[in-house]
Amino acid sequence: MIGGDVHDSKVANGLIELLPQNQFIVVDKGYDSEAIRDKVRECNSTPIIPVRGFVMWLFHIKRR
Repeated sequence: MIGGDVHDSKVANGLIELLPQNQFIVVDKGYDSEAIRDKVRECNSTPIIPVRGFVMWLFHIKRR
């Protein structure tokens, strides 16, 4: 376990490595980052992570 003053996303790589190999890894939008998605893919899994509102807004603006 990690201390209450450390957000899980800061230690996500280590946590992901501890998971058994799965086809999909589903996590909260608090883990929305390309680095975390890349780590999940390195473990031969597919990341299922909802994007944060601001990220969706940027995506919408860039598509115009």
